[in-house]
Amino acid sequence: MCCVKEEQNSGGEPHTRVDPAQGEAGTEQSSGDQGSEAKKDAKQSLENQDGSKVLPFEFVALEACLEAASSSLEHEVNTYVKALRQSIFLLLFGI
Repeated sequence: MCCVKEEQNSGGEPHTRVDPAQGEAGTEQSSGDQGSEAKKDAKQSLENQDGSKVLPFEFVALEACLEAASSSLEHEVNTYVKALRQSIFLLLFGI
């Protein structure tokens, strides 16, 4: 049984609809106590022992890339500011 259905909207354009009775992998979602326990276990597994949340590795990698880019840009700006200050000093004092 598939959880994704191709349909046409009122304008005749095709679109995809996901069957809410199906899970991500095409299996029916569990209900009752098993479903709530699974959700509770999943939530607990996303936390460190100190209670802080664990981010998916994609976010951690993105954070590292952004930190590296930010650091590089900051270094470049500092270089330009230093050169600009030297140029202004030379213009003002004509040395």
